[in-house]
Amino acid sequence: MANSFASRIVENFISALSNITYQEISLAWGKQAPDNRLGVWLQDLKDAYYDAEDVVDGFMTHKIKQLNQNFHEITVLRNSLHVVDKHDGRSHDLRRDRETIFFVLTSEVIGRDEEKKRIVKMLTQDDAAKEDIPVLPIVGIRGLGKTALTKLVFNDATVDAHFELKQWVCVFVDFDLKGLMECLNGKKYLLILDNVWNEDNRKWVEFKNLLAGGASGRRIVVTTRSNRVAEITGTIPCHYLKAFPYEKSLSLFLKFAFKKGKEKQHPNLVKIGQAIMKKCQGIPLVVKVLRSLLFFKTSEQEWTLVRDSERWKLMEKDNEIVSIMKLSCDQLSPQLKQCFAYCSLYPNDYCFNEFNLIAFWMAHGLLESPSKNENPYDIVLPKWIGYLKHLRFLDFSNCPNIKKLPNSLCELYKLQTLNFHGCGQIEELPKYMRYMVSLNFLSLTTQQQDLGGNGLQHLKSLQLLVIYGCPNLKYLFQEIQELTSPNTLVIAACKNLVSLPLGLENLTALQYLIITDCEQLDLSRTQGFQEKIEKVEEDGFSLLSLGIVNLPKLGALPQWLLRGSTNTLKNLTIADCVNFTTSVEWHNLTSLEKLAIIHCPQLLSLPNNMQRLKQLKIEYCPLLSQRCQQGTGMDWLNIAHASFIVLDGNAISANDN
Repeated sequence: MANSFASRIVENFISALSNITYQEISLAWGKQAPDNRLGVWLQDLKDAYYDAEDVVDGFMTHKIKQLNQNFHEITVLRNSLHVVDKHDGRSHDLRRDRETIFFVLTSEVIGRDEEKKRIVKMLTQDDAAKEDIPVLPIVGIRGLGKTALTKLVFNDATVDAHFELKQWVCVFVDFDLKGLMECLNGKKYLLILDNVWNEDNRKWVEFKNLLAGGASGRRIVVTTRSNRVAEITGTIPCHYLKAFPYEKSLSLFLKFAFKKGKEKQHPNLVKIGQAIMKKCQGIPLVVKVLRSLLFFKTSEQEWTLVRDSERWKLMEKDNEIVSIMKLSCDQLSPQLKQCFAYCSLYPNDYCFNEFNLIAFWMAHGLLESPSKNENPYDIVLPKWIGYLKHLRFLDFSNCPNIKKLPNSLCELYKLQTLNFHGCGQIEELPKYMRYMVSLNFLSLTTQQQDLGGNGLQHLKSLQLLVIYGCPNLKYLFQEIQELTSPNTLVIAACKNLVSLPLGLENLTALQYLIITDCEQLDLSRTQGFQEKIEKVEEDGFSLLSLGIVNLPKLGALPQWLLRGSTNTLKNLTIADCVNFTTSVEWHNLTSLEKLAIIHCPQLLSLPNNMQRLKQLKIEYCPLLSQRCQQGTGMDWLNIAHASFIVLDGNAISANDN
């Protein structure tokens, strides 16, 4: 009752301010107040809102009175700022923004073909041997396409054929210098240092000295806006990028602002576009941003709004294009502007996970629940997810609070990847997973004891199945034999799993099998294989890779597991199987190329006839290590031909052999 009453009070507060709150936040993006009062007002409003939430969380009557006073003071302060309400969600007042906006244009790079050819020729021509590494600086202001042009060069077929190695480094962010040196050492390489700002000559000399170990013919390309950087780094004449002429800018703009031939139907828009292009100063990035902004828009008012924007004056005054880039941001709703601004917290070139980003947006209150009565956890995986009919990828792994998956999940007929492993509270799988006919990657965690009854056997497109962290799981599902397409099966951290299903041998497409951390699993107890052993030999799976880790009850590899793979198995890893000894099929693995045996103290011998063995690793297997000692061990002649051997941390290379 108290919570309900408090909620109504807060709703009254919020509804009274809802017509101004987001508008003012939107205005704050574009309006620079004469002092910091606007920022103070916004912060006060945010604090008051959070206080209102706290009242709902823990109802306290005396706080409501204080909240009322807080909002009254905020309203008075707002009125003193003389801020005008706007109802279209847009703002066209300006403020200087010093954020660096980083775009990579790798396609539709128009008008740089001749420059690309000159640079490629410069990089691939064979000069007389020089001690110094040739360094070519590519210099130009922001938005001219330095990175785009360099990527064209980097991906050129002539460049591919000329250099042994190509490496791209964005200098603006931290990178692994040691790893870079190891990668380049001794090779004829092309190194791209993109977006260089540091004008410290001493640091450049130190860096260049580290590159002294490369082969003859190596080259370095530096992209920068700084003439000083170009002077410090360059050993050959700089390539200065120039702006596009007006005619080329207009052609590029019209080509993509309209569908092919449609510009003739809108002569007035073309005329406005011509005026806009005259203001672009021939900067390709500005042209592309504006053509995307105006694409599909046929209202003269919208085009005129861009043409007459005050942001052009800032661009002319400060020679900065960021103000023009803001035009695209102006078109966003106030809520989306906040979401977009949050992305600035990520460093340049950072590859973020979209689901994590959405979770952060939600945590900061930037996303609204579609229903006032919706459970907070449903916001993460809402029941209406089934409406996303074209969804292809869904990953909400490691979300410990999710207890139930909505059945509407099974309506995602086009979903290809579904990952919810690590969601340890999920009580059961949806009943109708059989309808997820496009699913080819499934990674799951559940509290169920048996996976039968969920229709998994009908997932005919499934190629990779991961069953992870299911503490109560004792059995998989008997109908697994109906799955004919999986090529990878991973069973991990299912501590109560006691046996594998009868039809596992019918997974004829299976090539990669990993079983790990299943303490109760006894592969020899698996029923049904003995009576079908002849069929296994004829039709069973042919593995390429097998990994078995931490199966305490494993004494030997059963026949059903290896018989069909004796001539195909290339990679085998067995680790932390303290009771593992050997098996009949152990000695027929003639195709093995990589073998790792770790912490199997009872194992006494290796497979025979491993003529193709390339890599061998044996750790914490004292009896086996003794038999494999170089020159003296009983099994040494069986493994001496391998190119790389590690025995208890000691590496033996082919040269040592």
